[in-house]
Amino acid sequence: MALKSYDRSLLDPQLAQAVAQMPPLDNSDVFKARQGIDIMQQYMPPVDTSGVTITDRTILAEYSEIPIRIYTPETDIRPLPAMLFFHWGGFMLGNLETEHARCVMIARDAECVVISVDYRLAPEHPFPAALEDGYTALQWTIEHHDTLGVDIERIAVGGTSAGGGLAASIALMSRDRNGPKIALQFMGFPVTDDRMTTESIKAFKDTPNWTHDANVNMWNYYLGENRDNVSPYAAPMRAEDLSDLPPAYIWTGEFDPLRDEGIQYAVRLMSAGVPVELHNFAGTFHGFDQTPDAAIAKRSQREQVAVVRAALGVSTSTDEAANVTHFGHTMIHVADVKDTAEWYRTVFGFAITFITPDNSYAEMDTGSTTLAFSAEPMEREKYGDFVPNTSEALPAGFHLALQVPDLNTIYEKALAMGAISINPPQAQTWGADVARIRDLNGVLVAIGAR
Repeated sequence: MALKSYDRSLLDPQLAQAVAQMPPLDNSDVFKARQGIDIMQQYMPPVDTSGVTITDRTILAEYSEIPIRIYTPETDIRPLPAMLFFHWGGFMLGNLETEHARCVMIARDAECVVISVDYRLAPEHPFPAALEDGYTALQWTIEHHDTLGVDIERIAVGGTSAGGGLAASIALMSRDRNGPKIALQFMGFPVTDDRMTTESIKAFKDTPNWTHDANVNMWNYYLGENRDNVSPYAAPMRAEDLSDLPPAYIWTGEFDPLRDEGIQYAVRLMSAGVPVELHNFAGTFHGFDQTPDAAIAKRSQREQVAVVRAALGVSTSTDEAANVTHFGHTMIHVADVKDTAEWYRTVFGFAITFITPDNSYAEMDTGSTTLAFSAEPMEREKYGDFVPNTSEALPAGFHLALQVPDLNTIYEKALAMGAISINPPQAQTWGADVARIRDLNGVLVAIGAR
């Protein structure tokens, strides 16, 4: 059965309210669409930039001048990780203001220098102009890492929508050119395939923020006359080999034409041996995480920060950092709560408490957070007055960070109990020894020496 287009009643209720106020999407006239984006940005709430120093400058490239904006967290810690960030806009819209709020968030909350790149736009500058600008910015960051105060071993590429596609393309190009080492691909709703053959791209004709027709226009503008033998650097799904690429974090939305190509790219990366965390947010649309005040948008933002911190090795030794990266109550939905709880008790020695009589909900105290395992969403109707901590639940793919007194012993015990090794205990650039595994449910767990 073919996938049907979306019904607004299936959206998250807060997102549905926002959609009712959103103007229709039309990018058939690029210049009018750019004017519309400029007007929309004027009505966005002001961004709190406290804790971040922001500097605008220009990179002199061979064929262009590339405006960039550097977001530096106000901390005495050096060197810091860094992220090259590319905004959304279908390769034809957007500027340094487009993802200003997200860049501030990542810089301040993930303690990461963010370099936002104002790449050239189609149709005036079709492929490969944006890609060349992005790769030049990556090389510039490496060359100026001392001045920027960043660690060249902890540099990520990231972006949303077209920007997510650029991040994927730059990772491919850097691998193929033996270029800079990239520590993380950070991609929201990524554009990856010009062929437009997935069920979601064919079905979603009228979804908020992005549609099938908008996608057609985007590829026409971006590829221009380059429609034959499309390069995998333009459409990463066309790459035959996705091995030896950096670890990836990808998030997608249920009612997004780009949903399936983002998921398929994640699956292909996994099949090529690349560590991937994938989260498809139910009841959401393309770019939902920029919706002001929506709880699900805030949950996605918190997850983004936590993933960046974990992937780029930001220390959580201070109370302030711990409040950002460790949730007081983290819930993971699993098929068998009892088996999962017994596995963690055997491997890590953490105390487990079964909260409900039917063993469908258990809690584990790790010393820094309460980790909960649930077989289903908790319902007041079923459990009466018992309601667990209402902090946001996290998906099963979330990157857990656990500290143990004997890293090597715990790592070997986890493997003996069926865990899959991502990397054995090894020193990280910031000093700690860390091992990474996937537990019996596939959850990615970073185990650090206490």
